[in-house]
Amino acid sequence: MGIGFCGETVTLLQTMPEFEVTQNPQTKIQETTVTLHKRSYRRALDKVKAMRDDAVHPAKMQRYLIRWATWWCPVTGERKNEFIDKWVTLAVKVQAALAWYGQGLQISASIMAPQLRALS
Repeated sequence: MGIGFCGETVTLLQTMPEFEVTQNPQTKIQETTVTLHKRSYRRALDKVKAMRDDAVHPAKMQRYLIRWATWWCPVTGERKNEFIDKWVTLAVKVQAALAWYGQGLQISASIMAPQLRALS
């Protein structure tokens, strides 16, 4: 996508979710599946790395990851834990030293899940 500015065309780079349209053979209704592009996970990883380099408190980095995952939930229909799991998988491959920020969120989710089921 480009924008005209003072006679120049500037190309904007955006992180957009990928859309896949499928048709249900039984009902002939098209269903849209939205998945988050790998670049979105990479950008979140880069943000956490920059926060670490700036000596930001680990709790603030984890809050960023939760806000990031929460923001994408309504767009894709996935749960926060699924985004965190994929983020941790990428972090382990690319920069293992950053993976523990997300792993701490995975541990707290697994501890809280049985308690939340008992309440409902």
